[in-house]
Amino acid sequence: MDINRPVYLVLIAGVIISSVLFGLAFALNLIMPSQRDLIYILSFFGAGVLILTPYFRILVSLIVFIANKEYKYAFLSFLVLLVMIISLIVGLFFHIAPKG
Repeated sequence: MDINRPVYLVLIAGVIISSVLFGLAFALNLIMPSQRDLIYILSFFGAGVLILTPYFRILVSLIVFIANKEYKYAFLSFLVLLVMIISLIVGLFFHIAPKG
């Protein structure tokens, strides 16, 4: 199985879904600005999808590498995914960020 097609589909789907959610939030803000809660929720989920898209991309790569029996690349994908998940957890729970 070629790895490029599934990765492409995940990346495109993530961008399209987040764009639709942001677009809905923007349109709702123009039409009914009093619906702040719904606008916030749509924007929040749009940002969440956009943030989680690279995680799903690495997960799909890992699955495809395992299916292709390319275990070296599967292990590297697993390590990258592990580092990304640890950094997300540390950032969310401990609010650790680089100083700049």
